[in-house]
Amino acid sequence: MGIYVRELLLILLIGIMFSCTQSPVVLTEPGREIGFMNDPKKYPLCVPRGALNSTVLTSSRNGYREAMNQLLNTAAGMGATHISINSSESNAIVTKIKGTSYFCPEDFVQQPSDQIMNRDNLIILDDPS
Repeated sequence: MGIYVRELLLILLIGIMFSCTQSPVVLTEPGREIGFMNDPKKYPLCVPRGALNSTVLTSSRNGYREAMNQLLNTAAGMGATHISINSSESNAIVTKIKGTSYFCPEDFVQQPSDQIMNRDNLIILDDPS
């Protein structure tokens, strides 16, 4: 009877371990459309949508990629077009990424603040002086 109990406990322990695993985080089609911004301050036309926090269990799969997929999917659900990564960390248990989501108009790439404010690129057609 002692061997039977040990086998039962072993099967129960294995079942618990497999039930605690996390299913992979798949990048959705809207998540694929989200862009990245290194320096959001350069894009004054982009409006913050909210903070992003992603935490996934670190496993034999790529925990960072899954955390990033989760972040992009969440941003897409918020109506964002771009994200900026604020921090990331990974240890033996979890991978965490924090960021901010933004909504940017379609033409924001052509108008970052460093180009808007650069007067060297201006052409004066009619100088009243």
